[in-house]
Amino acid sequence: MLEVDFNEMTDRLKKRIVIPNLVEPENSPYGTPATYVNLVADHLTNSFDFSMVNNVLCQFKHFKTVIGDINLHFIHMVGSEEKKSTPIILLHGWPSTVWEFHKSIPMLVEQGYTVVIPSLPGLGFTEPPNVTGVSPAVMACAYRKLMLQLGYKRFVVGDKYSKPWIYHEFYSNDTELLSSLCIPNVPVAISNFPNEGIHLTRFATGAIFNNIKQYNYHTHGGHFSHIDNTKAVVGDLTSFIQKIK
Repeated sequence: MLEVDFNEMTDRLKKRIVIPNLVEPENSPYGTPATYVNLVADHLTNSFDFSMVNNVLCQFKHFKTVIGDINLHFIHMVGSEEKKSTPIILLHGWPSTVWEFHKSIPMLVEQGYTVVIPSLPGLGFTEPPNVTGVSPAVMACAYRKLMLQLGYKRFVVGDKYSKPWIYHEFYSNDTELLSSLCIPNVPVAISNFPNEGIHLTRFATGAIFNNIKQYNYHTHGGHFSHIDNTKAVVGDLTSFIQKIK
């Protein structure tokens, strides 16, 4: 476990946070209101439990590998021998971190599934890229290479397409160029949650994906459904895997 003096870190945060004293109109066009930034800064320096987050993340196995120009961090938790043939790669959004999956990881591993969760460049433990042009297509190829490095040629991807969670099966080999992780003709499962800003109806998703195996709309949960409705998303994911075996 990484030894960190959280009191010293909090003291450094307090010294570095400088928020200008601005008088801003309601719904200011100049970015995030200073009053809200003050609330966030106060929470980080006086209430946020850094030690708890550190302890939770240190339960998982963390790795780094260089793929192209990216020094990529990822969590890799290996499940049971029987289910190694169906590894899962879960992708957080922007901006977010691998913390988004801290509840889902143990539930999946306890059921025997292997889980890979990379950090996007510049977020969490992956450094920002030192080159331009690191697009979604570039990251899709990087994730494909990561799974190949780990020995996984067939895997299930969990990522955000617009707003709902999309799970789909993927086959990979050394010759193909993956331009997007959302492929129209692969088996797909969709999880919708009521507190999202945008929802994809079954009709709309049918116009995008040709092979929808599962579509669920849940009674609660939102943008961070892996945190606020973990049981539902894990249930959707595992039931989808059973359907495509």
